[in-house]
Amino acid sequence: MNPICTRALILLLALTAFRNATADDYEYPGLVDSAEFSGELALVGADYRVRDQATVVDYYARFVIESDYGVIVADGADMLQLRLRELEALRTLEAMSVGRVMVESGGRRLRRPVDQVDKVAAHPTETVKGMPAGIGRYLLRGAERVGDVALDIADAARDRWGSDGSAQNPANQSSVGQRGGKLLRRLALREIGYQKVRRGLARHLGVDPYSSNPLLRDRLDDLAWAAWAADKGASLGLGAVISGPLDSALDIAGDAHELVWENPPEKVEKRNQRALRSLSLSGKPVRDFLRNGAFNPLQQTAFVDLLTDSAFSTIRPELLAMGTAAANEREARYLIDLLNQLRALAKQSAELPRVGIVGPTPVLDSGDGRLWIVLPVDYVAWTELTAGFALREDLLMHRPTLLVRGKVSERALRELLRAGWRVEQERG
Repeated sequence: MNPICTRALILLLALTAFRNATADDYEYPGLVDSAEFSGELALVGADYRVRDQATVVDYYARFVIESDYGVIVADGADMLQLRLRELEALRTLEAMSVGRVMVESGGRRLRRPVDQVDKVAAHPTETVKGMPAGIGRYLLRGAERVGDVALDIADAARDRWGSDGSAQNPANQSSVGQRGGKLLRRLALREIGYQKVRRGLARHLGVDPYSSNPLLRDRLDDLAWAAWAADKGASLGLGAVISGPLDSALDIAGDAHELVWENPPEKVEKRNQRALRSLSLSGKPVRDFLRNGAFNPLQQTAFVDLLTDSAFSTIRPELLAMGTAAANEREARYLIDLLNQLRALAKQSAELPRVGIVGPTPVLDSGDGRLWIVLPVDYVAWTELTAGFALREDLLMHRPTLLVRGKVSERALRELLRAGWRVEQERG
């Protein structure tokens, strides 16, 4: 039997074994020690503590932070870094008396324009809805389709995401009435100057004005509304401006922060639309992406700016479609992190690197025929999804290297090496 036939038989037997595997063949990591994934971050501070154990959900550790300002969940080590840094802003906001500002406004009593609708998940093991198993869409289409898609660099402009050339994402579609109501409300707040005051406060604090941190968002709303009522703008005696944006976990450029601090969301969106048009991306695929609430204005800008990099010149339509398919902030941040790391790898290569897509997965061909696949996640266990990904023939045929930012379990490492992968871990 020739080598090619032998390899094909081995892969066929491996895939058959994967399909016949039972639930007992996989790992279920559940609770892990927070210290294993937090790096150099301090898990205990003067006004907070991170619970000793985190819950692994969809390749990320879900941390719970108990602070003097409330309880907050951080999905992933990168989000933990951001939430701990946002405590700096919370300390400043807490020190500022909203009541004092309201007194100085001449007794003018106004209703806050933003309702408090976020509930902090106090029991993360019971509340995993906010972080569905969505990272798998970038790793595996289904075992029955393994080997069905080849490395797609030369013809990467072909759209494989929808029959009409547009991305399909029913989960993120909202009614026209809902979108219209949100737009009218936003425009009304913009007209009275409230949003400008709020963005000014966020800039002073160095935070994303659209942060999903409910503790920060609510206090920012309170103070911004009180400041507007008192006609004080951002001059509220907040002390020294925090130097630089707090969200350094994703390496989002300072220019992107300046853009969202200076401009209302509608203007940011138009700027991003123009940037995409300059890349020959327009029409319904762009509109679908810009409507995806998984990306807030800052993250949307960071993602669009990454698409302008020459490293992604041949696969921009597909990357845009992946952005459209992101179902939540965790997935949006995963894509931004992934593109940042692929771009950095491409710059480090001594050969002629090419970034392409194999099936649903962005990869780097470093120029020597090997593929690099980046997983900017916290923990890779040997789950059914990981097993399906590890045995993908369309990846194995390219002698792949898996670069994991976090940790790989001993079982997963053993199985990946057995399947023919090289594995590099940045941490642990």
